[in-house]
Amino acid sequence: MVDKQLSLNDLAREAQKNPAKVNLLLQAIEPKLKKFVLFKSRSFEDGQDILQESLLSISESLLLWTGRGSFLSFAYAVTRHEISDFYIKRRWQKIILSLKSVSNLIESVKQPYMVETKIMVKQLLRLLPLRYRLVLKLKYNYGFSVKEIAKLTRTTPKAIESLLFRARKKSRLIYAKLSS
Repeated sequence: MVDKQLSLNDLAREAQKNPAKVNLLLQAIEPKLKKFVLFKSRSFEDGQDILQESLLSISESLLLWTGRGSFLSFAYAVTRHEISDFYIKRRWQKIILSLKSVSNLIESVKQPYMVETKIMVKQLLRLLPLRYRLVLKLKYNYGFSVKEIAKLTRTTPKAIESLLFRARKKSRLIYAKLSS
């Protein structure tokens, strides 16, 4: 095991100097990363996507490996980040889809023949806590970006993203109660 580890570290050092050896390095670590990714991922298809992203990230960040630790540990760390990034992106896609449904709701309020919906949205906004109402209005009525809202409220963009997420969630719950 030690000889294999040493040869992998040596191969990584060579690949840092000679880009032609990067493919050889990636082929050497792919089986181990594949087992790791398939164990950590929720489906085979997700695992395949994550593995490809991981190998690409490892090749792009090869020069960042300092050689202090083992290259395999470095590769696993990059892969762990790719796994979490993959699922975070998927979660954000769901949030964006829910955002589109909220923006569709707001768009429907603009149509004059949708008086009932307009009244329901006004009720919904009145029932939301003030900070949720404000952040939603800044984002959707006035078109401010998350960074701009953060600057206005003197908080971090992450805090605003979290607040927007909670405000959308709360508005969906209130909307479901009002429409039933």
